Amino acid sequence: MNTRSLIAILAFCAVSVFSSAGSKYMDGLIDMVVDNESKAELTAAKNDVTLPKRDRNILILNVMMKQPAHDAFFIQLLNEQSKQARRNQLAQIHLKLVEPELVAAYNKLEELKLDMEISDYQQEQEERFILSTLTKRQRQTLETIGTDEFGA
Repeated sequence: MNTRSLIAILAFCAVSVFSSAGSKYMDGLIDMVVDNESKAELTAAKNDVTLPKRDRNILILNVMMKQPAHDAFFIQLLNEQSKQARRNQLAQIHLKLVEPELVAAYNKLEELKLDMEISDYQQEQEERFILSTLTKRQRQTLETIGTDEFGA
């Protein structure tokens, strides 16, 4: 496997996690691109609530590969992927300290982030449902899992 293929695979994984952050992420990408056609493609993807995340991520990668500053984009993705790996490592420690309901909710939320067959809108709806089953204290604890602010 060549370096370019490896970078593309890592980028796809990173995009899938970080693009689930929603329109703020897409706004940042739209600001990074230089041509109007690419801006229009990304804006259309951002506004299409039914677009599966996999299709959106492929579009993002295709658009960003054509940009003059695509190296900066991939470096940023790798940096974000490193941060996510740290959060995942902390989360594994934290999940041992919380009740089973929180572990189940956390795992369901993480699965939704990685489900490429659903749209961001569907993900948000499912996340809201999962969070609605938790108490306020549980939601607050859940928000800190994987961070230095964790408090069980």
